[in-house]
Amino acid sequence: MQNEQQFIEAAAQAYAIKTAEKEHRGTESIKEDFIAGVVFWGNRTVELLKSLTPGIQELAAERQKQIDKHGFTAEHHVNHPEWYENKQLIVAAASLLLQDLTPEQASGDFPENWDEKWFADLLSRSEAERVIIAGALLAAELDRKNELDPFYLIR
Repeated sequence: MQNEQQFIEAAAQAYAIKTAEKEHRGTESIKEDFIAGVVFWGNRTVELLKSLTPGIQELAAERQKQIDKHGFTAEHHVNHPEWYENKQLIVAAASLLLQDLTPEQASGDFPENWDEKWFADLLSRSEAERVIIAGALLAAELDRKNELDPFYLIR
């Protein structure tokens, strides 16, 4: 996974900087500490990723795609209240989840100020894709709220 590699590289860099800041013990010692840090954090990352259920992995991958492909970061959501502050991410998620229900069961609203053609494309996806996208949209709402208030997710 690309995120796993990025995490390992970031951990390795942080560890190398910390190690280099210590008193100089010689290049070989710093190199050994660096390699030990990469191995330690790499193994921890792999263990964590293996512990995630397939559903969580799919939601995380979709959320990362929203960020990487479309630039839908928490900061983006905060900077565009016209598209997000009226619970549009929640409405979008609910609409995607309710797509297969009967008209009496579902409202099927379009999120306020969202492009209807773009959202209609999401609604036309398979049930599994809509559930994954909906889960990632809910995660995006949590990210947005946490960007506005860093204590939002603290219980």
